Amino acid sequence: MVLGLLALTEPAPMLRLICLLLIFSFPAAAQTPPRATLDAFTRDRLADAILLMDRHFRVPETGQYFDFIEIGRGNPPGAPSSIAATGLGLMSLAIGDAMGILPDAEAKAATTLRHLTGRGSYAPFTVTRSPSGWYPHFIDPMTGAPVNGSEDKFSTIDTALLAAGAATAARYFSAKSFAEGRGPSEVYVLGRDLIDSVQWARSIKSVERGLLHLVFYGHEERESENVFANPFDEYVMLPCLAMRAERMGGAIGPAHALFQRHYSDAAAFPMAARGDQTLVAKPSGYVPAHFTHQFAYFHCPEIGDQPAFHDELLELAAADRAFFANRRAALPDAPFPEALWGHGAGTEVRFDADGRVEDQGYGVARIDENPHDTASPAIMAGFAPLWRSGAPGDPMLDLYRLWQDGTCRYDHAGLGFLWRCSARLPDHGVTRVEAVDFSTYILGLAGRDPALGMDFLRLFGP
Repeated sequence: MVLGLLALTEPAPMLRLICLLLIFSFPAAAQTPPRATLDAFTRDRLADAILLMDRHFRVPETGQYFDFIEIGRGNPPGAPSSIAATGLGLMSLAIGDAMGILPDAEAKAATTLRHLTGRGSYAPFTVTRSPSGWYPHFIDPMTGAPVNGSEDKFSTIDTALLAAGAATAARYFSAKSFAEGRGPSEVYVLGRDLIDSVQWARSIKSVERGLLHLVFYGHEERESENVFANPFDEYVMLPCLAMRAERMGGAIGPAHALFQRHYSDAAAFPMAARGDQTLVAKPSGYVPAHFTHQFAYFHCPEIGDQPAFHDELLELAAADRAFFANRRAALPDAPFPEALWGHGAGTEVRFDADGRVEDQGYGVARIDENPHDTASPAIMAGFAPLWRSGAPGDPMLDLYRLWQDGTCRYDHAGLGFLWRCSARLPDHGVTRVEAVDFSTYILGLAGRDPALGMDFLRLFGP
């Protein structure tokens, strides 16, 4: 599906008022850089992020991608690969080729997909899949063996994130191959094979309740007895992929029924009131971290292209900013940079009860639960395609200011990027970048890049 124009959807009057009140409490318009400067900044940051994935996340022998990298250091021995990270790697190869910065991207994508579909030339590598085609979440990047608790466990959402990357690479390199008169691209053949080999509708537990399986256990694909995903969360990718599989197979089945019942009208999604805003949430009122909403935006056009969902994302971004503004007022002696916000996931700085730095670890920040005031430029970037360049409230303006100030700014082997830090102590950086949580940074920047934009992501998406 292709978007017509990359433009900000006009919000409802009350939402527009909320957004304007929040927007104009931030840095003055006089500080706004020229559009050409902001667009160049977007492309530079995207280029560095793509090169970071290619040079430091990717394992050359098998084409798999590390789950994380240690910032400024080499990865520890035994660092795992994540199949979801490999999905992002495949997307980044398509983006890097389109940008002209990865001249061997198609060959690299073919290497990745060969190994994931059992055709790889690196002999020690073999991945075990479930009978319905699901992959384990974490694997050894050199052998394919499941690691880090993925033994005897197959992940539906991580398989979906891998498939999204495979589809992006397949369609992009197929279009390029035919345009150059080369016929079908091997990446397209392998990518379609990977996607078609998954029985996507098997992820559905209940059409009526919208329940989806998180994992299956063992070769028998044993189901969890009491843990399922329900609307609204990142597992929405599964019925989206299952719908496409049904369409390709010429049959309308349970995936279409589930989607029609629970996702076809974004205005009817479960909502939770937070202050003056109503936010897309689970039926319980639990508001998940914002990568959840952004995964739907980037990976499921059937949701992401709905004007009502655009309005909800705008309101979510306003609530996100308001959270940090309120915390800034509550802790006036802490830095809390005005341009810094974003509720996502990844490594975070943790504080003890006395406000001293205690340690670091993986955490998921959300509006109702952010004890360490962790902010995420990756989430800020994920909202950026909703704005025109330089318009009031444009998250790229905030990212530009953070970069200029050195806030949440990191360097790995000469490649610069913005990543998580605590708004309480932004100079105390984190030590890891997790690929899946970094994905909204790459997709958001690509969605805003003048030469790519959401047209590119929609045209070559899953």
